[in-house]
Amino acid sequence: MPEEINIKAAGTAMRFMSAYLSVTSGTHVITGTERMKHRPIGVLVDALRMLGADIQYVGEEGFPPLRISGKKLEGGLLEIPC
Repeated sequence: MPEEINIKAAGTAMRFMSAYLSVTSGTHVITGTERMKHRPIGVLVDALRMLGADIQYVGEEGFPPLRISGKKLEGGLLEIPC
């Protein structure tokens, strides 16, 4: 898998891939179009971090691109505001 993954404008894929990369060995940057970089992803990142994920924002806090270092997550109880 490449170190940088450009998901283009696929918002659903951005979210699934963020979770997948959180549990997949290696460090990756997931990015997308300029429009994607303005779509909020903070709720998902916060939830994954609560489970033990190692995710940093590359640009603006709360928005892609993300640098994700995959590992086994701790798990546990999780509540997501929706």
